Amino acid sequence: MADQKIYPASGIDIQKLARDLEQWFQSRELETQVLPSVGGGVAVQARMQKKFWLRGSLALTVTITPQGENLLVQTGAAKWGVHAVEGVAALIVFWPLLAIPAYGAYKLSLIHI
Repeated sequence: MADQKIYPASGIDIQKLARDLEQWFQSRELETQVLPSVGGGVAVQARMQKKFWLRGSLALTVTITPQGENLLVQTGAAKWGVHAVEGVAALIVFWPLLAIPAYGAYKLSLIHI
């Protein structure tokens, strides 16, 4: 199950924060990747390295998204790979939020017909 919190973070560099989090995961011998996320955010994924037999396709995913003067930080498990946060976690956990861009796309399609 995903967890999310909002933190006051005026002027924070989310790219640097993502790199620091990635280095912290790597210092604990986890395999990492950093991916762009929905809304101009960044997702950092971590999973066990290849030498561990328990390694799977799921990874701990931390998504950092700026929201004005605040940061929305979401944590949970998502499928390891490109666009995992947008495709899997957003669809399963945050499906109500997908209605807004879907409605916008629908309205745009009506304009260009």
